[in-house]
Amino acid sequence: MNFRVIDSTVVPQAMKGLGSLTQVLRSASEDFQIQPLRVVSQSPIYTREVILCDGALPLVWAKSTLFSKHEKTFAAYCGLEGQSLGEQLLFSYQSVERSPYQFIECSLPTIEHSKQCGLIQNQGRISKFTWQEHDSTLVLVEVFYHQALKMIDTTQSLGD
Repeated sequence: MNFRVIDSTVVPQAMKGLGSLTQVLRSASEDFQIQPLRVVSQSPIYTREVILCDGALPLVWAKSTLFSKHEKTFAAYCGLEGQSLGEQLLFSYQSVERSPYQFIECSLPTIEHSKQCGLIQNQGRISKFTWQEHDSTLVLVEVFYHQALKMIDTTQSLGD
């Protein structure tokens, strides 16, 4: 995937939320699922690619890369399968810090869901997570489908 950094002023407000994207989408979905697409484990670098879905409808394409020699951290990451990265690893520990988002414009990820439904937009976000008690870093790229943005907007409107 090729991308370039863009200014946050051109990004929909729905992409700027700081909490757990999984929690927001789960609360707005009828049949929320995390579908693993690919996992690569080549110590000390681990990569996971997933689609967050509402049933068969794709919502967000996400690719995370963990750089870690910390056994407990990479074991938890490699064992995620269809579980939430944020809920299981990133937001469960106070020692994990998230950088500000970098917003991106990107070419479409070459994934079957995008080809099938054509509903992916070309904007996403990148964030970096660091563990304070050991030397681990995770980079997370998320590209949003239009339906996800609609669901997030609806959920945020109801919460206001």
